[in-house]
Amino acid sequence: MQKFNSSIFLRFSQGIEFSFYAAIFFEIIYLIKLVGELNLDIIYYLAILVQHVALILIFYIVIKKNISTSVPKYIFIIYFTWLVYNVLNLIRGAYLSNTYLDWRFLVLTSFPFVFLSLVFYIGNNPHYLRRILIKTLKVFLPLSFVFIPLAFYTNKELFSRIVEPVTYLILFIPYLKNKWKYLIISVALVSVFLVVDYRANLIRIFLSFLILSIYYFPKIFNLRLIKVSRVFLFFLPLIIASSALLFNYNVFNELSQNDSLRVTNKHGESENILSDSRTFIYAEVIASVNNSGNWLFGEGASGSYHSDVFYDRGGGTDGVRYASEVNILNLLLHGGLVGVFIHFMLLFSSSKLFIEQSNNRLCVMFGILFSSKWLMSFIEEFTRFGLNFFFFWLLLGFFSTYYLRRKSDDQLKKFLSF
Repeated sequence: MQKFNSSIFLRFSQGIEFSFYAAIFFEIIYLIKLVGELNLDIIYYLAILVQHVALILIFYIVIKKNISTSVPKYIFIIYFTWLVYNVLNLIRGAYLSNTYLDWRFLVLTSFPFVFLSLVFYIGNNPHYLRRILIKTLKVFLPLSFVFIPLAFYTNKELFSRIVEPVTYLILFIPYLKNKWKYLIISVALVSVFLVVDYRANLIRIFLSFLILSIYYFPKIFNLRLIKVSRVFLFFLPLIIASSALLFNYNVFNELSQNDSLRVTNKHGESENILSDSRTFIYAEVIASVNNSGNWLFGEGASGSYHSDVFYDRGGGTDGVRYASEVNILNLLLHGGLVGVFIHFMLLFSSSKLFIEQSNNRLCVMFGILFSSKWLMSFIEEFTRFGLNFFFFWLLLGFFSTYYLRRKSDDQLKKFLSF
């Protein structure tokens, strides 16, 4: 592991912490503005400014080469391919942009999302990762409860969405002190019961606690079962998609026929929690890509699709929508099948590395969690600058390092003892 001059380390740590807080600030303002309950135009532009300053700081820290890149060469090549491909896609998007809305989406959404991936390099340094975890547990999560009343007044999903990183933190529970364990569990449960119709959050929390069982029941979850589970998580979405395309069998439509599980949604209406809210989005995005014929490389980073359902709502303007709620569809729309394949390879290769080449169960658990990210990309996972992808890239960089994977469980407990 690379040694740092203490003054440089402190200065860079402060820059990284600023970037972390910037992601929190932007996420909160974005989610409140999304529902339009408050006039936050000035604050929103301030949040955008803070966001771009944070990206500049991250870029500065990376080019200063004070970040170790002690990761397997093939993981770095796949990550770097992802980065280069998406930077080229930004350039292509700029070339293809014709309207104000094209440029707005390119600059305010695509650009920050792509360069947020530089946090991967920050995750390569365990000390930076540790500082972020400390700030998350000691500052962010305790203060997050303050936003619960604001969530009821503005965006009911506000609290649940800003604490999405808890789905990663759940796996750290065996390695942390009791007070942090209780905090993480409390935040996770509140995020679920506060908005019970936020199904993607429910699935993520459930999967994280299920994966946590790997640590506590090693005899049940042996290495062979874990490897099979990893492969299953990657093939499950493909099986479901194939059944719909080849046999016209829509599993989501079948589930929606069960009307026994009803909850009150954020609009105060009774809703079937198993209702199908994704098939029509798939149909609209795929139809748009098919009409343009840009299956291989997509529509570019400023690309859009035609939506009748979200004609003038949900981010749509006169039937034009620049992104959907589904990660895999956004990857297909903006980067084509090439972009989808690179994303798949990044998750597939890294999860295999974490499971098969590590000395601790934390890596193994995150191997399964990153496998589940492929499954979740077919359900939700917004492709934008935010805390979810901040932690995604941070932890991907961290768990890819030799430093972390060669540590034992006991050594990790000492490392995470704060």
